[in-house]
Amino acid sequence: MAQRPVAPRCRLGSHGTARLDFTGKTVVPFTTHAMGGLGTTKRDYTASRAGATFAEGLAVKGEEVGEAEGYIAAWLQRVGFTVS
Repeated sequence: MAQRPVAPRCRLGSHGTARLDFTGKTVVPFTTHAMGGLGTTKRDYTASRAGATFAEGLAVKGEEVGEAEGYIAAWLQRVGFTVS
């Protein structure tokens, strides 16, 4: 199984989140990708973000981004965001 995407792994590594309190927070993972999708994002983030709730993630292939607007809007509504 693919690991979580590289960019979030770099920006949100365990050293950067150890000081943050995720209690009561909702993490909504999303990324573009070439072939790995979200990989192990939920498993890895659950371990380092104690107390957080994880919403359904979204992974869009880079070559499909131009046609993904409807898919993204539907996902945003499913995870509780208002789309206008």
